[in-house]
Amino acid sequence: MKKLLYICSPCRGNDGNYEHNIAMAQEYCQLVMLTLPDYIPIAPHVYFTQFLDDTNEAQRTLGMDAGIELLSRCDGMLVFYMQNPSAGMRRELKYAKEHNIPIMDAAEVFKELPDLMPAAVEAGTPAAAPLLREAHPAAMDEIMAQFQKQFDPAAAPGFLRSAT
Repeated sequence: MKKLLYICSPCRGNDGNYEHNIAMAQEYCQLVMLTLPDYIPIAPHVYFTQFLDDTNEAQRTLGMDAGIELLSRCDGMLVFYMQNPSAGMRRELKYAKEHNIPIMDAAEVFKELPDLMPAAVEAGTPAAAPLLREAHPAAMDEIMAQFQKQFDPAAAPGFLRSAT
C-alpha cells in the first residue's frame, strides 16, 4: 500500500504570489509522483483552493483546519522552503513535530538531482519533470532508495506512527 506524503509549501507565502505558489505546489506533487512511486502527495492548498476562497479568512481557516486533518493521516511531511516557511507552513510544521510525523526537507531529499530539477521546478516547467527519471535514472534510483529508507518502518523501527 502506498504511503501518504504531505506536501508543505507556501500558499499565500511570504511573497504574496498566490498563483505562483499554487502552481509550484502542483509541480512538487508531480515531482513526487514521478520520482517516488511508493508515495501519494497530499497538498491541501492545491485541492482546497479550487473551491475555498483563501482571501476570505473564515474559508482560509476552514481549509487550513482540513489540511491539518489530512496531515494527521499522513506518513510523513516533505517541506519545500524549509528555511523560510510561511505562517501556514509554520502551523503545519508545529503540528507535525507535536505529533511525531516525520519531516523531511525537500532540498535535502532532492539534493542529488542534477541541476535540471531545480531549474525546471523554479521555472514552472512541467514538461521537464517526466524527463528526470528517464534522463537521470541512477540519481533518481538513489533518491528513491534514500527516501524509502527514511520512511521504511523496518529500517527505522518506530519511525512511523501506527494507524489508528
